[in-house]
Amino acid sequence: MDYTIRVPHGARVEHIGTVNGTLRIAGVENVEDLHTVNGNIEVFEAGGAVHARTINGNVHLELAHLADKAGATAETTNGSLVLAVPSDMQADIEARCLNGNFHSELPITMESSQRPRECMASWAAAGRQFICAP
Repeated sequence: MDYTIRVPHGARVEHIGTVNGTLRIAGVENVEDLHTVNGNIEVFEAGGAVHARTINGNVHLELAHLADKAGATAETTNGSLVLAVPSDMQADIEARCLNGNFHSELPITMESSQRPRECMASWAAAGRQFICAP
């Protein structure tokens, strides 16, 4: 069963969750808390202080902008994580994984790697933060 919810332009999407199913958000300016247990989270052409987490699923975030310094968080325990942002966005990134690797197509500066599967990096002049974690 699929549900489609339409919101007015400029609406704030705060807490959306499901146990079994995919959450797909598109074209919303201000997205906050998204969570599911068994499903994917897909965010397209959105912004805000996105916090997306799933246990058994993938997280795909395509962000047009971020909220001021609030940044974004994306978490999955058993799945992959894709983060797409404009190439001129400035941010710090913290990435951790249990089973997998970190790769960036944007030019980033590695600042530290404290453990074998953990890295901290920044691109451009930072100021906002992304946290990607298992």
